[in-house]
Amino acid sequence: MNPADKDTIVRAYGVGFAKSDNMRLPPEIPKEMAYILKIALGDDHALFLTGNQRLLVCGSNQFGQLGLLKSQNEGMIENPTFNEIKLQSLYPLNILDVACGSNHSIVLGESNGTTRIAVFGNEAGLGFGDLQNLDTPAIQTLPDNVTDVSKVFASFNRSIVVTQSGKVFQWGEDFFGGRIEKPTFTKDFGCGITSFAVGYLHALALTEKAEVYSWGEGSYGELGHNDTEKRKDPTLIEFFAQNKIVLKQVSAGSRFSLALDSAGSVYAFGCNSMKECGKIGDRCLVPSKIDIISGDQAIFIGAGYSHCACITTKAEVYTWGDCTSGKLGHSINESSALPKKIDELEGNEITALAIGKTSTLLTTGPFEKAIRTKSIASVKH
Repeated sequence: MNPADKDTIVRAYGVGFAKSDNMRLPPEIPKEMAYILKIALGDDHALFLTGNQRLLVCGSNQFGQLGLLKSQNEGMIENPTFNEIKLQSLYPLNILDVACGSNHSIVLGESNGTTRIAVFGNEAGLGFGDLQNLDTPAIQTLPDNVTDVSKVFASFNRSIVVTQSGKVFQWGEDFFGGRIEKPTFTKDFGCGITSFAVGYLHALALTEKAEVYSWGEGSYGELGHNDTEKRKDPTLIEFFAQNKIVLKQVSAGSRFSLALDSAGSVYAFGCNSMKECGKIGDRCLVPSKIDIISGDQAIFIGAGYSHCACITTKAEVYTWGDCTSGKLGHSINESSALPKKIDELEGNEITALAIGKTSTLLTTGPFEKAIRTKSIASVKH
């Protein structure tokens, strides 16, 4: 793409749902709003939240995870397609956030100061306590009619929501082999959460007090406590506090974790079987710094099932870890512990980035909408 082209382009690397690496958004979106705030990526589907808070979907609709009637959309939707009519028929609202599990989706909206949650797709992640997949979005409610939800998250067959005051609710798979049938209060941090991430069997929470906590299974060291023990309750990762490292963002892969500090350094811990921690060896029990590039700093990170990406202050995108199916975006397809730049993105501004199980998706767009022009707190991730 010509660097001077300011139109939003969706770029896909790896096993995806597009015949082309480039996907243009529908022309019906006004040009001034044609940028992407967030991409949510499941195993075989994706949701795109646009600048004017419209929802686009593409990929597989096998379980109804696109929110489109299966009878009308049994196959793969290869380019982003509008899905807003049925959501708006449920409630007229502004879409604030989106998330994807393996085969289900969750949408957070707001109307007159009240948040609402819509879910659709595979029943395992919907929280209704039945075995019914849904291809039509349905409203999910939290205990005690909690309505101050700030973010939604999903991974595999679970859903998690976080409130403005730091409460966490979860449903679907738990982290220890069980199942939470309906939305259940699980944690209260007593303060706002600035960054949150959920992996295969663990979660990370960064609070407004600059403290980072982890919980779940820890058999690969993904909790960052220099051991392989599981933890049912959020536990402070002492490494960062002891070394006076102030974090800005956390991200979770399958069995590993990433953290970004205020100086632009990236740390990794957990499973390293596919070089996702940027080191040699099968695991990292304590956070270890990854060398991105001399003279530049990371400003945004993303962790997938077994590969990673970051965006730097120079608007460059680096990837490392598992190279399967070309999801690292490099001309030479080989797994790498050393972060390498995606050369073909040179000169483009990145407005959104998502890392999944088998693919990497990102969008380019105008400079004023680029991730590097925003604070981490304002970036939807």
